Amino acid sequence: MCTAMVQTDIERIDLLPASNGISSLSDDSALALIGELVDLSHVLQREDGTERAIAWCEELESRKPSPKMQATLDYFHSNAWANKVGLRNSDPKAEGTR
Repeated sequence: MCTAMVQTDIERIDLLPASNGISSLSDDSALALIGELVDLSHVLQREDGTERAIAWCEELESRKPSPKMQATLDYFHSNAWANKVGLRNSDPKAEGTR
C-alpha cells in the first residue's frame, strides 16, 4: 500500500510565500510556481499570496525571458492584478481605496 501526503490548497499556499522565492529557480520552474501561486491566491482569496505573485512576476520579468515565456508571464501578472482588484472590491474596509 502506497501512502502519499496530499497537501490542501491552504497548506500549499502557506508554503509558497514562505519559500525562498524564485531567485534560485530556472525560468521555467519560476513561471510554473508563479502560476500556481496566482491560482491558489485567487481560489483562497489571499492578498499575501497575490502580492507575492506580483513581486515574483516582476522579478522574473527582470531576467528578460523569451517572448513566449513573457506572454505567459504577462498572463499570470494580469491575473494577479485582477485578483488584487477583486479582493479590494470585495473588502468593505477598502471602500475609500476604489
